[in-house]
Amino acid sequence: MARDESHDKNMDGAPDASFPEARVSVSRDRMTVLLDADSIPDDLDAFIPWVLAQLAQQQIRPDLLDDRIGERIRAAASEGAWHGLVLAEGRRPGEPIDGYVEWAGDFFKSGFVLDEETGALNYRKPAAERNVQADQLLATVHPPQPGEDGIDVYGNPVSGKKGRAAHLRAGRNVRQEEDACFAARDGRIQYDMRTVSVDEVLVIRGNVGLKSGDIDHLGTVLVEGDIGPNSVVRATGDIEVSGIVERADVEAGGNLVIRGGIMGSGKDKILVEGRIQARYIIDSRVEADHDIVVEREIVQSFVRSMGSICVPRGRIVGGETVARAGFLVGQVGSEALVPTVLIAGRDFRLDDKLRVLHREINALFIQQGQLELKLKYLSTPRRLPMIRPGSPENEHPAQLKQELDDVARRIQVLTAEAEDLKLQSQSNTRARLEILKVVYPESYLRLGEEELHVREQFPGPVHAHLAGGKVHLRKGNED
Repeated sequence: MARDESHDKNMDGAPDASFPEARVSVSRDRMTVLLDADSIPDDLDAFIPWVLAQLAQQQIRPDLLDDRIGERIRAAASEGAWHGLVLAEGRRPGEPIDGYVEWAGDFFKSGFVLDEETGALNYRKPAAERNVQADQLLATVHPPQPGEDGIDVYGNPVSGKKGRAAHLRAGRNVRQEEDACFAARDGRIQYDMRTVSVDEVLVIRGNVGLKSGDIDHLGTVLVEGDIGPNSVVRATGDIEVSGIVERADVEAGGNLVIRGGIMGSGKDKILVEGRIQARYIIDSRVEADHDIVVEREIVQSFVRSMGSICVPRGRIVGGETVARAGFLVGQVGSEALVPTVLIAGRDFRLDDKLRVLHREINALFIQQGQLELKLKYLSTPRRLPMIRPGSPENEHPAQLKQELDDVARRIQVLTAEAEDLKLQSQSNTRARLEILKVVYPESYLRLGEEELHVREQFPGPVHAHLAGGKVHLRKGNED
């Protein structure tokens, strides 16, 4: 039954002369009838019919005006006062179901295949199956389902909330039919920025070197041999290498999987937008947007990950490794006491921007000092037979003061920006740093801004944690 708007003025329930201490009202969303009273009326047998009459006057739904209201009033009578006592409620609209993307296979499953014989993870076999064939169903987009309609205390319908739609765009080599996406060719599936694509796969039957030339491919690259010295391999998709990468530059828009390892010269770079999987990393510069999983060792390398770095059965010796989400490693350092730095919980990209800002701020401070010296020089009385070209006397004090003010404002703006970046970079200081076997002396373990210089050998398992503003090693696995 629709509510008569002529009764709006009575919506709050004007007090009746018989019970001036009581007040009946309806919540703003019109889903709840409430009763307030400074004191409990003595005669509930008279009070309850009065309340029902008030509700009827306000055109509350007749089906709500039943014995339940009296029961609620009597149940609450033992209290000294009523404040917001719920007398009746409408039926609230149901919660919606958001739309979602249902993938037709384990295309993007994380982790690795479990070896049935040993019970250990096989780091050479990712759990995801990325290869697809022409006309294969890739994904179905399910539309959102609105919540069930409700009804307020006046009998007016209340529409259920609408769910959020899921979005999936068809990219390269993908055919969209209504709410489903299909592969338009054989290839390797990719998903980025709500777009699903199928990359063309370039297969190198052998090594990448002088014979093959450098590789720059829009899609996935499979190298059946090695990537040799001084070579360059770039791909917008995944790169998989059956052999090793030796003193080469590699850039992948997807994942980098190397059956062998990475052997660098300290100058070449490995840049990957996805994750990296390799048997070892030696004397190399490696950077990934996601996790880095290494089977044996990372030695004398500069490795940075926006995800985690995992070497659970191996070791990290020398160099510097940075992992925003932390570490799981078997051994840190070595018996030879090689300085080894592990930094967890830092966003290295923000740190890079912070270093650039600090350099710019320092340059501005130098400029500020030079301008102040010029102004001081001009304000000092002196006799000169002539003004030489390029001397401070050729500059006007007002102009120098304006430059000085501009520099000061720029320093203030950049300093505030640097402080903001510093706070963002420190926001993930609870990152995991767990060592399963042993930590050797001359290892440096850093969580956020704080660092522990390890001076004695610690047998594992141990994990680093922050307490009292310092990094400590605690026995046992991290919970």
